[in-house]
Amino acid sequence: MVKFDAPQYDPRMLNNIFIFFLVGQIALAIAVIYYINSNGALFSFNPQDIPTFSLPVMVLSTNFIAHKIFQQQFNRISEIEDLEKKMQVIQLAHVIEWIMVEVGTLLLLVFAQLEGNHFFSVLAVFNILYFFSLRPKILMLNEEF
Repeated sequence: MVKFDAPQYDPRMLNNIFIFFLVGQIALAIAVIYYINSNGALFSFNPQDIPTFSLPVMVLSTNFIAHKIFQQQFNRISEIEDLEKKMQVIQLAHVIEWIMVEVGTLLLLVFAQLEGNHFFSVLAVFNILYFFSLRPKILMLNEEF
């Protein structure tokens, strides 16, 4: 039986993954906003509409849970001796956090398109800005060790 090992850690790969996720979100946001505008979009905040309150709360909860999972994985690093395994755990933690934040953006954009309401697309843009704040930084890696 053949056993496959995890690929070697490449620090540039973390940045490439982040850029891939970011470009995907921006492209989808542009497409949805263009589609909404072509169909006569509006910006309405209806306090009696359930998605108006539940969807932003759900996205904020997802972002909070993603950050907690990242911190939980980060705290696990101190138990690991091998530097390469530490870097793999950091990469996995980042990717999980990014995916969860991106799912929130996707939900907001889907609702923006379904409702034809720019309220959700504006929230999606703010979620993309939050996603951008999660970018990997070289100085951050020094703080993580």
